[in-house]
Amino acid sequence: MFKGAKLRGPLRTNAFGALQRWASPLAATLAPAAVTRIPVLKSAKVIVLTIDDGPSSRTGEILDLLAKYGAEATHFVHTDQINESNTGLLQRMRREGHDIAHHMPRDEPSFLMSKAVFEAEFERAHRFLEGIGAKRFFRPAQGVFRPSVMDASLKKFGYDKPLGDAHAARYVLSSFIPWDAGGITNSSNVQFNDRIARQYADQLLNVVFPGAIVIFHDGEGGGRAARLAASITSLERFLTGLKESGFRALSLASAISTMSVEK
Repeated sequence: MFKGAKLRGPLRTNAFGALQRWASPLAATLAPAAVTRIPVLKSAKVIVLTIDDGPSSRTGEILDLLAKYGAEATHFVHTDQINESNTGLLQRMRREGHDIAHHMPRDEPSFLMSKAVFEAEFERAHRFLEGIGAKRFFRPAQGVFRPSVMDASLKKFGYDKPLGDAHAARYVLSSFIPWDAGGITNSSNVQFNDRIARQYADQLLNVVFPGAIVIFHDGEGGGRAARLAASITSLERFLTGLKESGFRALSLASAISTMSVEK
C-alpha cells in the first residue's frame, strides 16, 4: 500500500490525521481512474471495509472479529499465500458474506513491471480467484497503479468497471491514506505499536463518512507479524466505534448495491 512520509509517533499521526480530511476529494480529482469512495446517499450510514494482504495465520481471528460486530469486508488477497492449509478460510469468507478480491500474487510493486509481465502475473492470480468465485475487484499491490501497464489487463479480464458502466473508475483504492502500512506499527515496542494502532482507528472514526472506503491489513510475510497484531487491535477499536456511531461496515459488493445516482 502507500508508503507514508518518514515521520514518527504523534507527529506522524497528527500529520496524517490532517491529510485524511482532504485526501478523498483530492484523490478523486487527481486520479479519476481510482475508486476512492462509493456514491451512496448521505443518509446511508454505511462504509466499505477492506482488508489487504491476507491470508495469514491470524485471518481466522479477523473473521471472528467481523462476525462479532456483524461486519462485512472485502478481502484483497495475495494468491501465492493461499495453500491447502488455509483454503478453508476463503470458504469461510464467502460463507459469512465477505468478498474475496484480486491483490496480485504477491505484495510487490506491480506498477514497476513491464506490461507483459504484469499481464502474466495478473492472469495467474485471476485464474485462481475465478475458480473460487471471487469478485472482479482489483487493488494493485502496494496501492500504486499505472494505467499504461495495467489497463489492458483489467479490461481483458473484466475488472475495468467495478462500479458499473456509469463510472469510469477502475482501481479500488481508499478514501484515506492507509499510513499504518508504512511499518510504523511493526516496531519491537509492543506498547508503542498498540498505542499508534488505536490512534489510527480513532483517526478514521473521526473522519469517516457514508460511502468511505477504509483499509486494514492482514498478512505477516516479510517480518510483519507485529504490524498484523497492531492491525487487529486497530480493527477491533474501529469496529467498536463504528457500531456505537450507528454505521455499518459492508463489503464492496454490498455497498455497490446501495449506490445512489450522483447528481
